[in-house]
Amino acid sequence: MKVTLKDGSSRDVQAGQTVSAALSALGLRLGSDILAAKVNGHTVDLSSVLTEDAEVTPLLFDSAEGREVYRHSSTHIMAQAVKEVFPTAQLTIGPALEDGFFYDFAFGPYEAGAEPTLAA
Repeated sequence: MKVTLKDGSSRDVQAGQTVSAALSALGLRLGSDILAAKVNGHTVDLSSVLTEDAEVTPLLFDSAEGREVYRHSSTHIMAQAVKEVFPTAQLTIGPALEDGFFYDFAFGPYEAGAEPTLAA
């Protein structure tokens, strides 16, 4: 199957490869810069499997879409950390914002001294 980048460069790769493997085959260095990708216009993670010819656009933090992916993922990581420390916390809303992200949590009654520290 054929994988094409936005600049027109392309490569034939075996069906069933991940986006990450396809980008590597196209000569892109996969470090911490590439956060996700758009495949045929849909945002996907790098472990997504390609099953058909695809136009692939890497998403980096220096793009608005890349920052959105980063911040959205960060809200999920933070929510998971809070749930591990406060198992009874209820997740309410946690959107990614233009300049960052936040998450609101609902807690039961406050117990003095029961709050562990969440480290960044």
